[in-house]
Amino acid sequence: MQPSPIAFTPSECEFFSMPEAMRSFDWIRKNVRVVAGPYKGQLWNPAISPSAEEILDILDDEQVRKVFLIAPSQSTKTTIIITWLLAALMRRLDNVGYGLADESSVRRMFTKTLHEYFRLCTPLKKKLKGTDALQNTEIQLTGGAAILGMWSGSDSRSRSFSAPIVVVDEEDSYQDKSAVLAMEERPDAYAGLGLSKIARLCRPKGNEDESTIWIDANAEADAWLVREAVCPACRAAQIMEHHNIVALDGSTDPQRIRREKLGRYRCEKCGYLWTDQARNQALMNGQLVSIRGKRKGAVVVAVHMRAWESPLVSLSDVLCQWFEAQGNPRKLQRFDNNVCAKPYKFVQLKQSESELTRCISEHLPVGVVPDWAKCLTFAADMQKDHFKYSVCAHGLPRAEHIVDYGVVRTFEELQKLIFESRFRTLDGKEFGIWRAAVDTGGGKNKDEQTTRTMQAYLWLLSLRPGVVFGTKGMSRIRVGEAVYHKVLDKYPDGRAIRGGLSLHFIDTDLFKRDCFWRLAEGWEEEPITFHSDTTQEYLKEIASEELERQKNGKEVWVRKRANHWLDCLTTHLALAHWQWKPSLNELAGSMEQAVPVEDTALDTKKKPKKQENPFTDGMTLFGGEYE
Repeated sequence: MQPSPIAFTPSECEFFSMPEAMRSFDWIRKNVRVVAGPYKGQLWNPAISPSAEEILDILDDEQVRKVFLIAPSQSTKTTIIITWLLAALMRRLDNVGYGLADESSVRRMFTKTLHEYFRLCTPLKKKLKGTDALQNTEIQLTGGAAILGMWSGSDSRSRSFSAPIVVVDEEDSYQDKSAVLAMEERPDAYAGLGLSKIARLCRPKGNEDESTIWIDANAEADAWLVREAVCPACRAAQIMEHHNIVALDGSTDPQRIRREKLGRYRCEKCGYLWTDQARNQALMNGQLVSIRGKRKGAVVVAVHMRAWESPLVSLSDVLCQWFEAQGNPRKLQRFDNNVCAKPYKFVQLKQSESELTRCISEHLPVGVVPDWAKCLTFAADMQKDHFKYSVCAHGLPRAEHIVDYGVVRTFEELQKLIFESRFRTLDGKEFGIWRAAVDTGGGKNKDEQTTRTMQAYLWLLSLRPGVVFGTKGMSRIRVGEAVYHKVLDKYPDGRAIRGGLSLHFIDTDLFKRDCFWRLAEGWEEEPITFHSDTTQEYLKEIASEELERQKNGKEVWVRKRANHWLDCLTTHLALAHWQWKPSLNELAGSMEQAVPVEDTALDTKKKPKKQENPFTDGMTLFGGEYE
């Protein structure tokens, strides 16, 4: 046998050798190891993300030129894309561009993540060019190929090379949004050869006008894919939506839901409540389906994943974040961006008195308490020479009904209303006031020596503690706090308050948003209703403010007319909020354990015995005053 006239070097043999034909999904399971966390060093299991295998197959599809992967943090979206491009390099060695927001982000990605993948994967190690191939913003590969880092503002770097594969990561964080266009130009030379592939992955940030991945995916995608789950009980296929995530016992207390893992997903077909484990199985039994366009033949594909569709996220955590976000614009935006993986949509909140008439309960006259009520609260808004007040019934799960409202002139009349008023249900159960609040803001009247605030403080100090509380709106929002408690040690004039005065500060913006949502979109879910004798004057005050967005983007409440009964209504919501301790949820739960159903403290004719009372003596609880 004659020797070959041409002798190839080992590197030339590798370059001209047939690429591996293995699917990315199969190669990853066989070769790629976890680079961080408790499972570091172990082979990565793509099944940790139910959609991973299908996304990897979409990326392998030669017909698909661009993939948008829209998903929240910690959803394995970055891992899916990185492991796919590593598998693609094993099939065909060529340049790869990897884009991030800034140079420091690129350095972290390369040194903490990409370098580790190469170190832990033997086949990838063989692709490195020399001992110094792993650099801070570049990985040099055999045959002259490289993985090159790009970042917003690095125009010279982003435009100086061609690459068949480009990854654009977390683009909504880029200061220069045009950087995405520059990065997408890198595969142009390969487009005609059918080799180009662009992957854009991001958690949407900001609103609909700010998220470039959301805008571009909606404009360009031939097919929009979401995960379909299959109920373990009835086998019905469905797309999971967060309004079907509920608490096992109807609780609305985020702390309890998180602590006791009460979150469940309610099947739309049979009502079966999925645990986290059942949810995981339902997702694994499902598939990606197109809700817009056809997957077959698509050149640009968008895949949208939400937090509750990941086995790494508990349904209880999602439900907690939802309850904590209600009425809070910052948390609502974070919920939309981080959990739903969509831009935050500003909704102008406003009401009209004519629309509010549907909230009137014709079967409940003034002074009559609904049979579902757990307690009554009293709220008063202080004016220069009078008070506007209302009485509200509260139920669990959340429901509110305005039992009565009106006007009084003096503190004495106010005190008599709070401590002596009694209201009844249609079947005769009697209620007193459980908790009351009086707004303490106000200036000095022309003919008086003291301010209304000072008068309110002196009056509150004259009352026995535990029933009536002073309130003020927060001057500065405290993230995560709807209500907080403070003991004042000085009067407004600087004199010391002997023994201190308990005051509660309220995030009025949060409670107004909650109130307007519940009077409109959320009315059937968490209703607020009014007694049958409610007047147009009252409804006009409830509809007296509108939430508007100013030119600078700031959201503000604009008052159109007198708003005192609206302030009372938002105060009622604060009085029953879980952060006002002890909360309605806590007290109701304690009483259910301590008192037989037939002896409930909601009926003042049958008061709980003192030895069974889990609370402080002297408190007015659920209409029954302790002896």
